[in-house]
Amino acid sequence: MALRSFPFAGAMAKVLVVLSCVVFLAVRSKAEDACLGEKCQFNKFTKCTSICEPECKPVWKSLSGETVNCDKLTPRCKLMQHEWDSLYKKSRSGAPPKGGRRDTDGLYRPECHDDGVFKTKQCNDTLSTCWCVNSAGVRRTDRIPKDEDTGCNRLVNCFQIVVDFYVNKDHDDVKDEELLKQKIKQSFAKGFKLKPEQVQEVTLSDDGQVMVTISNKTTNPTDLGTVAYYVEKQFKDEKKLVDMDEKVFDLGKREAYVWYYDDEPPTMSMERITPGIIIIVVVVVLALIACVIVSVLVYKQSMKNRKENPYLGHELNEKLTTA
Repeated sequence: MALRSFPFAGAMAKVLVVLSCVVFLAVRSKAEDACLGEKCQFNKFTKCTSICEPECKPVWKSLSGETVNCDKLTPRCKLMQHEWDSLYKKSRSGAPPKGGRRDTDGLYRPECHDDGVFKTKQCNDTLSTCWCVNSAGVRRTDRIPKDEDTGCNRLVNCFQIVVDFYVNKDHDDVKDEELLKQKIKQSFAKGFKLKPEQVQEVTLSDDGQVMVTISNKTTNPTDLGTVAYYVEKQFKDEKKLVDMDEKVFDLGKREAYVWYYDDEPPTMSMERITPGIIIIVVVVVLALIACVIVSVLVYKQSMKNRKENPYLGHELNEKLTTA
């Protein structure tokens, strides 16, 4: 009997293997379908995977394996980590186009607390330098060697940012100034998860310059550093704000700027000044010194002449009056 049942058992095993493969492929297909057409709205440096327990649903993870909530803004510190990881992976994936290079100046992988808040001290291991940042992750001290004390005792609060950009004064949506300001406020609140009261003021100058003042002086505010990071990316990639016509903006005149305001002034030295500005400052200082030296020499020569001939001035005056 055992010998006769063996072929039957073998056939059943084959059937089970086939059914298992069919189920696996069906589950895999559903898992892939869960990610199909889905996008992580607030973090493009993520990859979609699926969990099928019991139903398949998309789950977004960074390249380092962190699960990301795509319904919320990713904290700036975490977002910078994810961007760094993404760029690093791409740089290792293959050779760049001939003659090409990627601008990563100023980009580094920051140190974050578990909740996404920047650590007070940040370092660039490649350059072996460290510095202090504010709550928005913006450097507020000079870079110093890594083995020296930076004095980063606490995280200074960035209480306000101002977004500065230009609009096209000839566009119909810009001609109604009050309506434009209202649209900008709504766009910031919707696109960057801001509380309406955080957008404190929107101004429009005669030449089309818009200044949007955003504060964290409210209950449970959206983090300003995170908002600033998303604003910069939005203007760079989309060339506009959410729910607004791209032609409203005049980014050809100048790119959008973000200005940061801290509870305490930064402690920067001359290293923040560009070489061109430094040259201008040096030239002006040397010119002032030269003027002072020439003035002193002229004065000394004048006093010497007066001592040698005290009537020189009187004689010249008499000649002029009698002529």
